[in-house]
Amino acid sequence: MGNVIPLPRSEALSQLRAALYGRASHDPKKQGRSIRDQFTVGELECEDRGWTIHDYYEDRDLSASRKARKVRKNFERLVADMEAGLIDVVVYAERSRVSRTLEVSVKLRDVCERTGVLLCYDGRIYDMRVPSDRKEFTRDALQSEEEAEAIIARADRTARLNAKRGRPHGIVPFGYKRRYDPDDGHLVGQEEHPDHADVVRTAFDMIDQGKSLRATLRYVQTFRPTMTRAGLRVILTNRSYLGIRTNRGSEYKAVWPRIVDETVFHRVQLLLGDPDRNTNRDGGTSHMLSGIALCALCRADPSAKINKLRYVNGRQQRDRVVNGRTVKGTLLKPTYTCEYRGDVSISQEALDAYVEEAVLNWLSSPDAALVFRRTVVQATIAAERTKIAAMRTQLEEARAQATQFSPATGMPLLSVASLATLEQNLHPLIVAAENRLNAQLSVGDPLIDGLIGHPMEVLDLMWNAELDTEQRRHVIQRCVRVELRKAQKAGRYQLGLTGRVGLIFKGQPGFEEWPKAPALELVEAATE
Repeated sequence: MGNVIPLPRSEALSQLRAALYGRASHDPKKQGRSIRDQFTVGELECEDRGWTIHDYYEDRDLSASRKARKVRKNFERLVADMEAGLIDVVVYAERSRVSRTLEVSVKLRDVCERTGVLLCYDGRIYDMRVPSDRKEFTRDALQSEEEAEAIIARADRTARLNAKRGRPHGIVPFGYKRRYDPDDGHLVGQEEHPDHADVVRTAFDMIDQGKSLRATLRYVQTFRPTMTRAGLRVILTNRSYLGIRTNRGSEYKAVWPRIVDETVFHRVQLLLGDPDRNTNRDGGTSHMLSGIALCALCRADPSAKINKLRYVNGRQQRDRVVNGRTVKGTLLKPTYTCEYRGDVSISQEALDAYVEEAVLNWLSSPDAALVFRRTVVQATIAAERTKIAAMRTQLEEARAQATQFSPATGMPLLSVASLATLEQNLHPLIVAAENRLNAQLSVGDPLIDGLIGHPMEVLDLMWNAELDTEQRRHVIQRCVRVELRKAQKAGRYQLGLTGRVGLIFKGQPGFEEWPKAPALELVEAATE
């Protein structure tokens, strides 16, 4: 039993400085009702024993089990105050409030033993310098850990069961809302949010049509001002919008409706994973070739840290006096310049016009139609989906057998070794089939599809009247690789671009290997 100290207390014991600690694992509305109740229990304990309350320490919406991912800052502050000698006794409502792991409880026990701080919970006082109290406290800590492990196991089983049934779990994805039974409050289902579902669809469509992540974020923030760039990426990669429930790498058909078209979803994944989109992290570029065109000299030099061209704004040089005469300053035009060493520089206007004309000519050619407009056979897509579903079902059944035991022998229906071998063999097959499916679903680009095949004069009108800078950059990134070489003659405004600009279009050798493609291939591609 604990070292129970009955009333009346000695004068020294009645003058103790008490710290009240409260913790709640789940407090979604941040109201702290459970913690307030815990503090009320502690205040009554202090009142009965004549203790002075030094401070309150609360950790709201924080777990104390081994599954905890957040630091309990106020618990750490409590321990620090104990070490500093500011506290004589720690009061909390019941044993599991300070910790649900034996490791943390032992550390707390050692601090109390070293500092002489008492612990008071469940109406008892424990002194860690007394062997029987230390033993009782350790037994309570072990029991709290066992209770936590049982809760974790039940939660895992419930999560897996709900996943197989396709039921929602966890945080509600933006664009959906939950329905609850009005009588008992139990979750009934998940459905489209009347206002936000269309926002999610539009966000996917904007990325699919070549809009930047920043522009898409600004749009979403008009409906959810707290949305961040990272949060938007979570939305754009969340398979819940396909009506899919995921759990531990397995996928199940969800009970909620799909918000995003599957083809659009897979095209967006392809775009988000495209390294070409990382040329501009903030999405605010207003110049067509910044970060897209590369410097030939830096690209060929392994020691060069950066090989991209950046935009340099034009400026008016100051007037200067030469041999007693005033020479008017030259107006320097905007340029694209090597970002690393300034090896190459060219007029922005000249390079933009050269690349635009080349891209529009290529889009009007049969080569562009051949590259972007491939026929996707729906039967092939259906076969791949069936194969993936069958392999996932086989794996899930094997995992279930590994947790079931034979009544006759008491042995598992499937050994751990057999399960490991099956997973090792099936996993690469599933990944390969998913890659094939994604490739088939990601074929095509709506923005480029709308440009292909039109006459040059129509393309020119569409390019200038219908596409903004972000969309033009998207088209260029998907269609061509651009390299700028050093001018043959000195001079700031060398407008003749023959031999200076190398272009590799999609489908030509070196396009997919860029920027590691040899410079020689660029020369050949540019002179064809």
